[in-house]
Amino acid sequence: MESYNGIISLLIASLELLLFLNILKFAEKTKVNWMAIGMVGLLFGYQLLETLICFFGMNNHILIYLAFVVISYLPPLGLLLVLNFADIKNKLLLIIFLPAIFFTVYYATVIPQFNLTICEILYAEYSYPLGDLYGVFYYLPVFLTLILTPVYYSRAKFGMRKKLWRILMIGYYVPFVPGIIMYLFMPGFVDAAESGLCKLAFVLAIAISYFSLANRKEI
Repeated sequence: MESYNGIISLLIASLELLLFLNILKFAEKTKVNWMAIGMVGLLFGYQLLETLICFFGMNNHILIYLAFVVISYLPPLGLLLVLNFADIKNKLLLIIFLPAIFFTVYYATVIPQFNLTICEILYAEYSYPLGDLYGVFYYLPVFLTLILTPVYYSRAKFGMRKKLWRILMIGYYVPFVPGIIMYLFMPGFVDAAESGLCKLAFVLAIAISYFSLANRKEI
């Protein structure tokens, strides 16, 4: 199944690269929009690495480690974007990146333990240390984002700002709610969670791209 997974990863990576280049050129360069650009860049980076792993057969411990590093920063960056768009700004918010930094450093010491188990059509499955703990810290900022987006949507006045909150909700709920359900009720899914979610998160890439293009200072 490696080739099928690789083809899908290559297709999604190509589309996300186009989205990334488009918003990098045309989105207004606000702080929040830079976060959106970073999120699309991370999603592209992960799909590119999975393409190398599954399509080109580069089953390399370092590439798998890098894939985990890249995607580890997506959930906290998404949460930070939501908080900043809600005008909640504090340097202490950067502590939400500490788990990602911890796993980046710790996993760098155990890179040979990263292995590809299988490449299925829609996901790749990996074996790596502290999988359950990683899953908890990976999903925690996602879970908080899923709680906060409808709250801020309900508080927003009618108009473009409310529409942008709706776009963020769609971008998060479509890929991540099914992922969380599978994580809670299918323990074996944890080894493929990040890969499967990143395929579904193409919806998030589209939503975030639209968000960044529509989000302007006058709003």
